[in-house]
Amino acid sequence: MDIEINVRINLSKDDQRDVTLLVPEQTTVGSFIRKVCKENDIPMKSSYVLTLYESSEPLRWSSRLNSCHVNSGMTVVLGENEDDEDMNEIRTVHCNLWWPFAFICFMIGIIGVTAIVVVKHMQEQPEYEYGIVMDAGSSHTKLFIYKWDGVKEKNTALAEQIHTCSVPGHGISSYEANPEGLAPGLRYCLSEAKATIPKDKQSSSPVYLGATAGMRLIHEVNSTITDAIFKVVRDTIAEFPFKFTDSNKQARIITGAEEGLYSWVTVNYLTGKFGMVHPLKLKLENKWNLEGPEDNTLGAMDMGGASTQMTFYPGSKVTVPMDYSGDVILYSINYTVYTHSYLCFGINEIERKYKALLVKSNNYSSTIPDPCGPSGHTTIETYTDVFEAPCTKADKIFMADDGEKNRTYELIGSSNNTQCSAMVAGLFNFGAGCGFSECSFNGSYQAPVHGEFYAFSNFFYEMDFLNLTKNSSEVSLSDYTSQLTSLCSSPWSKVKDMKAANAEFLPWYCFRGHYILSLLTSGYKFNDTTWRNIKFLNKVNKKTEIGWSLGFMISSSTSIPATIPEIMISNLAFIMLCVLFIIFMILGIGFIMLGGRYNKMKQKGMYERLKSYGAV
Repeated sequence: MDIEINVRINLSKDDQRDVTLLVPEQTTVGSFIRKVCKENDIPMKSSYVLTLYESSEPLRWSSRLNSCHVNSGMTVVLGENEDDEDMNEIRTVHCNLWWPFAFICFMIGIIGVTAIVVVKHMQEQPEYEYGIVMDAGSSHTKLFIYKWDGVKEKNTALAEQIHTCSVPGHGISSYEANPEGLAPGLRYCLSEAKATIPKDKQSSSPVYLGATAGMRLIHEVNSTITDAIFKVVRDTIAEFPFKFTDSNKQARIITGAEEGLYSWVTVNYLTGKFGMVHPLKLKLENKWNLEGPEDNTLGAMDMGGASTQMTFYPGSKVTVPMDYSGDVILYSINYTVYTHSYLCFGINEIERKYKALLVKSNNYSSTIPDPCGPSGHTTIETYTDVFEAPCTKADKIFMADDGEKNRTYELIGSSNNTQCSAMVAGLFNFGAGCGFSECSFNGSYQAPVHGEFYAFSNFFYEMDFLNLTKNSSEVSLSDYTSQLTSLCSSPWSKVKDMKAANAEFLPWYCFRGHYILSLLTSGYKFNDTTWRNIKFLNKVNKKTEIGWSLGFMISSSTSIPATIPEIMISNLAFIMLCVLFIIFMILGIGFIMLGGRYNKMKQKGMYERLKSYGAV
């Protein structure tokens, strides 16, 4: 409702007049003073005051006219008061100071919480370490790069394979006549490793090269050759910025027992049998209730080019002879297992021995029937290739006359499954004693098979060729023998069109199949029942290859110092700071509420400035 107010302007002796204004009764005193000045061309000053007629008490600027009992028809006086201190008691400051307080407190809280959360997150991010292992097999060399959280778990790495590189060329044992020839291939893969591992981690990343059966064979015959090969290997590795401080230990020939044991470590690590989930730092609840930690594990059967290995835990009731046992400490648990490597019984060397047996059995004739070879296919072999290799040269049963050294032999396939099986059995000496109650062949002790097994490398390749692993890694013995019989009865015209990872092996899959069958059943003593416990596969989780290199890296990690994380903020400090900054945020919310309340009070004309305001 509008009211009409008479205003007596009394600003100076020269400026005294009466005016009338029509304004809403809710108008504040301050707004009314401005309106009077504006409509009467009076310069606005903060020292102006409004009083009721015949009263000397100034009205507060923030008060509304109706709340000051100013009614229509009343007269008020506009004057000037030069005393600023008195004016502080008359006027209310229009700036709402609660808002900046709220903003400052809220920003301190938000920024503080964000900062400590970021710092805590950065602190908890793992600092990864890296390692390189080169598997120098008899037929090829492959480089693997692994990484793990540097803190480790019970002083053992939870390693993950992140990169592989196949070294161009053949295995390092094939460079016995020209050791320098292996250097370019090694440089190729080491350069890939350099590009993969972060620059700031290269000097702390160890590199290892383990040579297996191919080099073991040459070393037994002529250690001078292996020394020359390893000189080139070590010199080449030393060209790169990786940690290679003990070259003789980091690049060496590993024993057959080590190869088998590290393969066993790989299998059980990848399947979580050590109580760890690969590759994360997670504990797996131990649900087994057996006699010891080894009872949880899987057996491992590996077949390379020059040797084959078998490693497993035979059960608590079996005492394993010292020469056939392996020990490893992983994740603070000691594991003792049966392990044995059969040198010269890898897939390439057993083929060579088979050819030598064929030639010898046929009185070194130039034309020789090959019952394992497909009919319609002929293979030409030289005396040097068959008899001058370490595995056949060292075996006296394959010794030939000097006059044979320039001969070649023509092996003519006959697709005779029965004869092939019998000829393959002749490669083993199953009757040789070993000095123990349980023997395999050639005078070796064999612990009774126990538990489940993973069979990989050439075991898997044979099953894969026979199309037995397409739907499952479990292959029944009856399905295997049935497929093998069909293959070994097929002519070359049919075999040559079969799908194979490497077509040059097509004439030899029948022989390889019978060799694996004899090795597993007659050698390792698997029967119809225990055969069901074998899984044939080459990778776990379709990513990580099964072999000895990962197990070697995990075992070696126990001697690599753990990374000590930098503690930028402790858990207690983190909690206390979080509480502190949350309090700031709560204060900010409180000031916002006070600011809102202030505005409402000001709008109602109820706000009174405290006498002590600004005293703090």
